[in-house]
Amino acid sequence: MASVVRHRFRVEEDFYTQAHPGPEDVLLLVEVSLSTEAWDREKKLPLYARAGLPEVWRLTREGLEVHRDPEGGRFLVARGETIAPLLLPQAEFPFQPPL
Repeated sequence: MASVVRHRFRVEEDFYTQAHPGPEDVLLLVEVSLSTEAWDREKKLPLYARAGLPEVWRLTREGLEVHRDPEGGRFLVARGETIAPLLLPQAEFPFQPPL
């Protein structure tokens, strides 16, 4: 697992010395949903929305889904070629959908 928590980047094997990060620690959550698309969309996205995560990116076989501003357990979806996280607007990423 790789994560960016506040101002640190770390790679580790799900090991936390004090506690797991909470929603307030997550600036951007990225799911790679190549084999679990239905589960991620139907079960995980509503959980992320209820937890108050500001943004979730899902890499699927069709491309990159960007879910922002959760309202009532749902995320609004946007697609684009160049994307920047809401809470890290200076970090723009050019995105080309997979073939």
